[in-house]
Amino acid sequence: MFRKASMKRERLGFTLVELLVVIAIIGILIGLLVPAVMAAMNAASRGTLKLEVDGISSAVEQYRSKYNDYPPDGASWIVFERHVRKAFPQILDSELVLLNPLTRTAQNSWSTAKVANDSEAMASVGDMRVMEPAEALVFFLGGLSDDPQKPFTGAGGPFAATGNPAQPYQYNPNRSNAIFDFAAPRLTLILDSGFTVSSDEVLYSLPDAQDGGAFKRDLLPMYKSRFSEAPYVYFDSRTYASNKGGSRYYTKFAFLSEIAKGVDTVRPYKSDAARNIADANLDLRFKYMSDKSFQVLSPGMDGIYGAAPTTVWNQAPVLFKFPSGTSDIANTALSAYKHPAILLPRSPQFDNVGNFSRTTLEVGLE
Repeated sequence: MFRKASMKRERLGFTLVELLVVIAIIGILIGLLVPAVMAAMNAASRGTLKLEVDGISSAVEQYRSKYNDYPPDGASWIVFERHVRKAFPQILDSELVLLNPLTRTAQNSWSTAKVANDSEAMASVGDMRVMEPAEALVFFLGGLSDDPQKPFTGAGGPFAATGNPAQPYQYNPNRSNAIFDFAAPRLTLILDSGFTVSSDEVLYSLPDAQDGGAFKRDLLPMYKSRFSEAPYVYFDSRTYASNKGGSRYYTKFAFLSEIAKGVDTVRPYKSDAARNIADANLDLRFKYMSDKSFQVLSPGMDGIYGAAPTTVWNQAPVLFKFPSGTSDIANTALSAYKHPAILLPRSPQFDNVGNFSRTTLEVGLE
């Protein structure tokens, strides 16, 4: 009786083989479960990005309803001034002087007290860029003053008086009439010598040669994407591309990406829809997406737009088409334009999210 009871107690535990089998089964289940969980998390993140892009796009439409015009993206002073004078018929010239690129000839130092800067001065072609297309979103949607003469420097406007003659304005974090609620921690704002200014030039730009190799400050912040340091970018259909001084100008946003470890560039997306014309300029053969309105673009979760290699304003650029993802320059395959600093099996631009796409710019994820 004692021996039988002892043998029965010995059979209560697992053998080593049985434990290994259980561990192997658990490992297999985890192996099957993790990809599914990751896929669900990625889908949720893409959905979150899409919701925010849609929210910004809705705010742009609300702006249009309020001011009877889409906000400009800053690519053209002519378009910018025409819009502002239409939206604010009583605006003072002093408001426009603060942003007019033609008044920036002496703006190569912070002490000149201007509110804007742009290194891409193109006086020789008759039209100049006012601000980056990533800055335009915050400037126009963040809230403008109710003062009909001073929508920029009046109470609640984007620029607040400091009382300091050397720097009369700083960015106003307490703006009124905001059309989109920008989360403050994601705005590129810092305190510099006691003034609230934008840090986007330091974060995203190379030192400006025109400023003795230093960074120029301005009061035009950008809004970082939810999953990366790279900002949302806004393109106005009126300036996707235009002729300036006989040369074709291609709107773009180029910045020094820490993730990409190189200059990353985004331009408005073309469409796969051909215009059925035999034009020598390949850029004219395909329509732009949202060719009568605007494009809002997020760099996706990897923080990389796609790095079209040509960044010169009047040089034939790479313009990606949606939804195919191919380039419209000489029908070159997309693989020729993968980001030069990153070894990936596919272009980073497929991870982007636009207001004209349902989830991302990759067909397989639509």
